Amino acid sequence: MTLADQLGRILDPVFEKAQGRQLSLGTIRERIDAELGDGAGERVSLTCRDVDKKEIVVYEVQLSLPPVAELGATQSTLSLQDLLFKGPTISAQCLRGRVP
Repeated sequence: MTLADQLGRILDPVFEKAQGRQLSLGTIRERIDAELGDGAGERVSLTCRDVDKKEIVVYEVQLSLPPVAELGATQSTLSLQDLLFKGPTISAQCLRGRVP
């Protein structure tokens, strides 16, 4: 299963439920922690954009992964969980935005 598939399995239901409404980074991080272990959510952030000067929209999900050189040195396929815990924690870029 690809990393995108692993992340989609976890976050797609969250984004589908929030469609047309506000979604918080806290909700995303709680879901990641619940699925991948306490602390994993601290390695996930949201990027949002101000559209038409009226509202903030969630634009992308950012993941903190280990350096590319470390990924290339790995002989086996790593899970999203393994990769997230090898990456540093990241600060919040956006705390809340609407899901289009």
